[in-house]
Amino acid sequence: MPAAAILLFAAAGIWLTFQGYHRTADFLAPAFYQVAAGAAVIVFLFWRRRERLAWPRGFGNRLSALLQALHYYAEWSLAGWMPLFLVLRLGTSPRSAAIVTALYCAAALGGSRVRVVRRRYLAVSVSAAFLGCLLLLATDNRLGAGVGAALSGAGLGSARTLVDQVAARRVPASLAGPAAAALLPALLGAPAYFFGIAIVSWAAAAASAAAFAVLLLNWLEAKVTGAPG
Repeated sequence: MPAAAILLFAAAGIWLTFQGYHRTADFLAPAFYQVAAGAAVIVFLFWRRRERLAWPRGFGNRLSALLQALHYYAEWSLAGWMPLFLVLRLGTSPRSAAIVTALYCAAALGGSRVRVVRRRYLAVSVSAAFLGCLLLLATDNRLGAGVGAALSGAGLGSARTLVDQVAARRVPASLAGPAAAALLPALLGAPAYFFGIAIVSWAAAAASAAAFAVLLLNWLEAKVTGAPG
């Protein structure tokens, strides 16, 4: 159910992008916010019925929740804003933007099927995601955008498996990931309006790098305290 709500948010965000393509960015920001807030409410109500939610206690548990939130934010902010990013930055048609976005989502879903069990493989995944975000910023054609979308999607998707495993050991009923995926991408509306749409890719790259740093800190804390990490 949480994954379905997040996918619903992404699909509705793409639809709203095309509906508001000939309107001002002032329309898009509140529209994304409303869709994201609705998806967050759906996720919250579902988990509230199944699990008793509580704020994670302990430094390691909060690190795990932060890790999950950062990673989901990086993955789904790109999914939600990719069409508008491509239309405004590269001047692509809405159809081409939808194709590249579908490629990103397919790469993310395919990457999530890969079991990342070694830390060096995680480093490769995060590096691929970071490189994909930088390629999206540097490219000026659809081929570069497609390669960047595939790299970032596959990297973020493959790293998500390990991120979820780490979070589940510490916070079994964590709402951090689904809530961050549903709500936080909408907060990019105002920065994108004032500083340009390129901030979407910069934010995803920064969040993926921060998630990797938090994961290393989580492993270090687990070794020191003997907690599961």
